[in-house]
Amino acid sequence: MSKVILHDLHSQDQLQVIIDSYEGGIYQAFLCEDGTENLIWLDQDKPLKTRSLIEMRDQLDPLRPASMYLRQQSAYDEMVGLPARAADNTLMVPIFPDHLPPTADTRTQPPTP
Repeated sequence: MSKVILHDLHSQDQLQVIIDSYEGGIYQAFLCEDGTENLIWLDQDKPLKTRSLIEMRDQLDPLRPASMYLRQQSAYDEMVGLPARAADNTLMVPIFPDHLPPTADTRTQPPTP
């Protein structure tokens, strides 16, 4: 199977993306097609990986995906010494580019009242 390279993707009406959230503030994107998920790569050697959802949104925004989900699996049970759950504890949250904050860096600006 060939790799899904970001610059080879084009905007489509049915483009679906899942962004996995990993411990340490790392995000990776997967393209969903025909019931399969494929990691999106920047080039042949480097997967698309960011340290924030804003960075990921900036990378994916030109594609204008029809749907985008944030996926996270919690390790809470294991962290507090409970046995692993038999059921899946995956959290899937629908997100879209217009639901995320603007790309302008507001860290140096005072908050608006």
